[in-house]
Amino acid sequence: MLDVSHNQLKAISSNIVQLHQLQDLSLHTNDLSNLPTELFRLSNLRGLSLHHNRLDHHAFPFDPSKDETVQTLENITVLDLSANKFGEIPPQICTLTTLQELYLAGNKLTYIREENFPFSKLSNLRVLDLSCNNITKLGPVASS
Repeated sequence: MLDVSHNQLKAISSNIVQLHQLQDLSLHTNDLSNLPTELFRLSNLRGLSLHHNRLDHHAFPFDPSKDETVQTLENITVLDLSANKFGEIPPQICTLTTLQELYLAGNKLTYIREENFPFSKLSNLRVLDLSCNNITKLGPVASS
């Protein structure tokens, strides 16, 4: 585990990729507004805590239709993006098929659409926290 929470980090070094065996990473309560692509190459990462930063959907540095980088997070089960500035759910999250818990509470979400965020791809998801947003409409959720 690497815990650098409650600091004033504005960026994460691309050298983080050298921590091959890292399983849990706490970067919460910092001043992060973007994430390096290298972060998504940590294939043993199980938990990633990014709550209380300045992240939005642009923080994910790639397009999932063109780049499969995020799929290397093949073991991630918990992703906490609460208390950031997400106005929409990054579509890259739908490639995290091992994800069991996703926390997006306290962001700026207003509408969740299946076409932008296909929940059905997250078949292992047990917890989805969307509380404390400004959601006025929840689109149809596909059931499996």
